[in-house]
Amino acid sequence: MLLLRMVCTDRSLEKGPGYLEHGKCYRLGRSSACAFVINDLSVSRRHAEFTVKDGSILLNDLDSRNGTFIDGVRERIEHAELTPGQTVRFGWVVFQLVGHETPQDDEPEMSEASTFIVHLKPTAQPNALEHLSQAERSVFDHLLTGLGEKEVATVLNLSQHTIHNHTKAIYKKLGVNSRPELLAMFLPDRTKPKEPPR
Repeated sequence: MLLLRMVCTDRSLEKGPGYLEHGKCYRLGRSSACAFVINDLSVSRRHAEFTVKDGSILLNDLDSRNGTFIDGVRERIEHAELTPGQTVRFGWVVFQLVGHETPQDDEPEMSEASTFIVHLKPTAQPNALEHLSQAERSVFDHLLTGLGEKEVATVLNLSQHTIHNHTKAIYKKLGVNSRPELLAMFLPDRTKPKEPPR
């Protein structure tokens, strides 16, 4: 069964689960009673809820003030089905639904990293990237898209041990200790409008 995660592309998510449980309903909003607690005023206290099905989620907007939008479409939705790879915006906060065939057991920090995985190209690259070898840069580029070490190993046709060693070298050269720190360095500068969307 495909394992699903809802990952936030900025730092707006204060609290949220790792992998989503099949058949379970999750609520998202600013309220501390929600499963996904968002720290952004463009999101309603109880903004939306979704139920996990086989390989997708069924999304319902809870009559939110600033709406729910899928894949950048300007028309707000009331109900929709979201599949892995699609993005959904609650007010100004963007999430992406990510699917994995197997849990990322080799990376205990992934549950924390899932709160702000970046699926966008970095807007500014620290000078330290110049010190990465070609192999490390290739691994880095894949890590930045949210892939786990096992998945990177599969994509690059390398052993998981090799990818893990490259990852440790990347952390050292960039001066970070975890995946969340690495990803946070490359969050795009999302300047939000003063007024939320209507």
